[in-house]
Amino acid sequence: MGQSVSSSAHPPWIPGPGLRYPKEVEDKIVNLSQSETVFLSPPEEVVHQVFVLEDYYEVIEAALQHDDRLLKQLENLVPSKVSEDDFWKNYFSHVSNLRRSAEAIDVPNAEPKIPSTTIKSLSPPTTLVQINNASEKDIDAALVSYVKTAVTLPPFVLPTKPINWGIIGSPSSEILKALSIKQICNIKASLGPLPGYKVRQHASATDVAVDEAVNGVYVGSCQSDEECIERCKLVLRAGKICFVQSCRPLFLAYDLFKCSPISAIPPLCSQISCNAFGPRWSLCLQMIENGHLGTIGTVQYRLSLSRQATTELTGNSVSPFECTGSVTLYILDLLFGTLQGVHGIATRTVQDDKPLASPFETATAFVFRTESNAVGSAVFNFASKHAEDKLTITGTKGCMTIAVFANEPPAIVIDSKIAAIPNIESLTSSSPSNEECLIRTFIAESGSGIKRSVVDRQRRVGKLVDIILREFYGDRHDYYWTRSETWGR
Repeated sequence: MGQSVSSSAHPPWIPGPGLRYPKEVEDKIVNLSQSETVFLSPPEEVVHQVFVLEDYYEVIEAALQHDDRLLKQLENLVPSKVSEDDFWKNYFSHVSNLRRSAEAIDVPNAEPKIPSTTIKSLSPPTTLVQINNASEKDIDAALVSYVKTAVTLPPFVLPTKPINWGIIGSPSSEILKALSIKQICNIKASLGPLPGYKVRQHASATDVAVDEAVNGVYVGSCQSDEECIERCKLVLRAGKICFVQSCRPLFLAYDLFKCSPISAIPPLCSQISCNAFGPRWSLCLQMIENGHLGTIGTVQYRLSLSRQATTELTGNSVSPFECTGSVTLYILDLLFGTLQGVHGIATRTVQDDKPLASPFETATAFVFRTESNAVGSAVFNFASKHAEDKLTITGTKGCMTIAVFANEPPAIVIDSKIAAIPNIESLTSSSPSNEECLIRTFIAESGSGIKRSVVDRQRRVGKLVDIILREFYGDRHDYYWTRSETWGR
């Protein structure tokens, strides 16, 4: 089941590596995106079969990256005229009819070529990374330097010139603290005294976005997700780096942002990715890639929060798994690559015969498989009487236990049969803040490589969150958050 784009995915007019349809059939499939009717109704002659949207995610991602007309149809028709499921079901029904009219042609030693007259590629080049096959002696010798690097070097490079930030909406206190290292902040609405800022007021969000003195814009809390999306578009059209506070509008609008000609880099969500910029994750990745734990067999995560802690986290305005699960999925993707075979379930339970304070889920669980065939599971309890935050990675030569959200020592414990880990207790992310690491990293990075990798990872996370929560909430493109009476039914 393909939940996310991969290097092996091809658009529907390409059968596979080294294969092509006859040109006239290929052109017909490509040009399906010209007609609105294709997406609103199936063909007259159609082979009826069960359509599962998640099974087509890889092909959809590949098609959207190459054909802007598909993206335009998606934006115009979903959900106003057709649901997302029916949009793609109708489209692939037409594709299947055309495919049945021709056989694929074998083109030896040839990579599939994309017709350049109607479509374009925005995909970054793929880099192959070879896993270190060093001996245990070499791994042992290198371990001390790994830890020393993770402890002493921050995961970012300081910019060489001041970065001028614009703020639209209400940012979180953590982001304000992270941005206070900058010299200029343009604010739509007054936020009161801001020590360390050189403040210049603007009357509208547009004025903030187009201000020539502003290098990047942070979009905080807005009155609605639609308003947040429109503000992000303003920033992207102005050619500025855009950070957004909430993950929901970002997930909702990825199809609109990712291939839009207004920007090659969609908005970046601080809520999701900032937790991955602490030094302990750099060490964890090196431990896994360089064999300190041997072959990884299982990955387990447990998060338990009290009802009060869950309310403080979400404000009773957003799904608790959307907040915590997206961060966890991001970390798992960072450490293990694209997760495979993801299945999940969410439920709402009554505890101690007390009425529920909110309509959101109280427990969520999902299972997955990594690219190296390790199996994993994660369980989230949002109405627990005890606190727990533990990610356990077990291999043939050791295991690691890491806190995903907590920063208090010990945030990471490693039991390796190869070598002991010195100074492990110092690997917390208390200073600088995760938000500061995230923002400095992107602003200091001159190229788009690190930005693109995080964007792709956040996109995969968004798809997986939808898969895990779909049975409980329904379809995101039907604006499930506007109809709480249907949740969990």
